[in-house]
Amino acid sequence: MGDGEREALMLFQELGADAVLTDDSEAYEEAQRRGIPVLRTLGILEEASLHRLLDLPTALARLQTTTFYAPPHVISDMLARHAARQSPLQGPEL
Repeated sequence: MGDGEREALMLFQELGADAVLTDDSEAYEEAQRRGIPVLRTLGILEEASLHRLLDLPTALARLQTTTFYAPPHVISDMLARHAARQSPLQGPEL
């Protein structure tokens, strides 16, 4: 785990934050071990899409043009869930 991730975990405790944002696997595991809620980039994007704050396929396409890495199956699963929610056979979102 890098210095930035360690600092983020310490700041969580110092500030009494609601959660830590990290995509680093080691920091995620350490936060889980300490019982610290963790937010991850893809989860935030999916949640924002559920609230119609952004277009998920566009956001993921833009993210993939950066150095951000996510396993391809994670992206395809997110897009499949998004497509299922957009299906006219689905009932209205609550």
